[in-house]
Amino acid sequence: ALRGRASDRRAFLSMVEGSLLRPLYRRVQLDQVILTFGLAYMVSDIVKWIWGADIQSISPPSNLDGATELLGSFYPSYRLFVRRSAARWLCDWLIDAAEEFRFTG
Repeated sequence: ALRGRASDRRAFLSMVEGSLLRPLYRRVQLDQVILTFGLAYMVSDIVKWIWGADIQSISPPSNLDGATELLGSFYPSYRLFVRRSAARWLCDWLIDAAEEFRFTG
């Protein structure tokens, strides 16, 4: 599953690089920076247009309700779960990125 997502990401980024950034290589670097910021703003607006800008909060699952003691302090169990999940996602992404760099050189 990770390889499929990595190849999709690689194909999309190659398309963006080839069609938008490559023509700007011989120009001033500021042009590339402005284009990159513009793309980031466009993606942000598209996300807001599709899913909306309203904050959607959810209540934590009942098994993650409460607090957990960690290093002498109490932390919400749900928050620890989310942070652990984010750390796991980051590790998976770093491993995936390392494989991409190894295969692409």
